[in-house]
This record gives sequence, C-alpha cells and structure tokens, in this order.
Amino acid sequence: MKDDPSKTALVSFFSPKDKARPRLGLNEAFQVPFPESQVGTVNDIDKFVGRHLRFRRLELCIGLEEFSTRLRLTTAALTAIERGEQRLGAKLLLEASIVLDVPISYFFDGLTAPDSVPRIQ
Repeated sequence: MKDDPSKTALVSFFSPKDKARPRLGLNEAFQVPFPESQVGTVNDIDKFVGRHLRFRRLELCIGLEEFSTRLRLTTAALTAIERGEQRLGAKLLLEASIVLDVPISYFFDGLTAPDSVPRIQ
C-alpha cells in the first residue's frame, strides 16, 4: 500500500541528470508531515481567530457584504470563517489585518498554546 505523500515526510535529493526519477518541485520534495487527524480540520484556534475577525469588523461598523467584497470572498465563505467553520489562510489573514487596520497578532491575542504542542527548550 502506497503512503499518501501529503501525510508523510518526503525529502528527495538527486541529480538533475538522473533520468530514472522525475524531478520534484519544491512542494513535492519537502513536505511537512501532519497527523491524519489534523489534516484539513477546523479546530478551536480557527474559531478563536474567526471571533476576533468578526468582533473587529463589527467594531469598525463594516458590513458583511462590504468586508467580503474587500477580501474577494462570498458572504457565505466569510460567515463560515467568522463562525470557525472554515479555515482562514495566511494570505487572507494578512489581507484582513490590513483592511481592519490591526496587526496579525491581534487575531491571536489572548490565545494560549495547547499542552499538546511540544515546546522548544
């Protein structure tokens, strides 16, 4: 049974002259392993960020339609993000912070790291 490459670590170094193996792009050559239970799932952090996003939007009296248009999203997608039902990617988080005039760290203020995350000592 072949492992799913999105869930396993893969590092490939080989000569470009090697015709037997195809050349891999950066995304294929260096992949970060994720536990299967966390791939593509929404969690409490997404809900936390979504609440902060909604709070700041309402604080500035920006309507749902106006904000979703500025972020180039549908209102349904923005609603799902604010409810924590859909993930907010890094690019969108940066754009939202610019529109809402807050640093990216604003969305994580008050968040504590879960105990399950290993810390560097």
